[in-house]
Amino acid sequence: MKLAIDLLQESKKTKLFDLETIHSETDKCNNQLTKLNKKKEKLENEISEIDKAISKLQGNE
Repeated sequence: MKLAIDLLQESKKTKLFDLETIHSETDKCNNQLTKLNKKKEKLENEISEIDKAISKLQGNE
């Protein structure tokens, strides 16, 4: 019985470690995603400003 309990406890420790690793990796990915979304938004805004400038210049022709 003791051996079965020890094996189950060891399995639990391994799974908890794996879970913590997944949480850590998820946090890293979420941080990277946030950075990428900010860059995407900045680029979209810059493109929009360029489009506005082009439209304004075309209106002055």
